[in-house]
Amino acid sequence: AMLAARAWAPGADGEALADTLARALGRHVTLLDASGAVRGDSETRDVGQDWLRGYAALPEVRAAARDAAAGAHEGRSSAVG
Repeated sequence: AMLAARAWAPGADGEALADTLARALGRHVTLLDASGAVRGDSETRDVGQDWLRGYAALPEVRAAARDAAAGAHEGRSSAVG
């Protein structure tokens, strides 16, 4: 999570960054902005898909929002099987 926070910049290409981080980490990466909107996902090109719109309501996303003062949050996603 800290790697993503350091690599993110306003106006960054969220999809490209998600892909780069996924390759480096060997994991699925979803990047969300402060409002909970998906800005990049390593497994899809269409971040407007319905299944991604619900990410803001996930418990781990809400926890990350509460931890925003720390700059990043790391946790397992309940959206992943």
